[in-house]
Amino acid sequence: MSSNGSFIALMLILAAPPVLAADSPAADPPLLHGNIRLVESVPVETVLDLPDLPDARDVWPVLIAGARSTLDIEVFYISADPAAPDALDVVLAEVAAAAERGVRVRLLTDAGFYRTYPQWVDEIGALPGAESRLLDARAAWGGVQ
Repeated sequence: MSSNGSFIALMLILAAPPVLAADSPAADPPLLHGNIRLVESVPVETVLDLPDLPDARDVWPVLIAGARSTLDIEVFYISADPAAPDALDVVLAEVAAAAERGVRVRLLTDAGFYRTYPQWVDEIGALPGAESRLLDARAAWGGVQ
């Protein structure tokens, strides 16, 4: 998600979309109730960037800040560089703020990577009104999420 860490994501679904300023990175195209916004984050060790997809670090804080009722997040894993400030910190602060204002937060992540990266999954699951669940994709279909 940044040069210091990665937050691999397939999608972020919001039940109630935010009101966006015209110059907001998430404002084009407009997000309507029930739509799914695809964004990407690229592991720092790769060149897998898709230039037509917006970066999660730019879009997610805006979307999360606008969540009013539910915030459903499905990710492969959550990892950050503990030695440096990271874009993930901004995203997780918005998730915590959403939970504090009464938004129901649900997180689904890969059970295999949870063994390596449990910190943020556990922290999100401990937020008020939040829950974290694991999907064992290897057992379910022999692969990863």
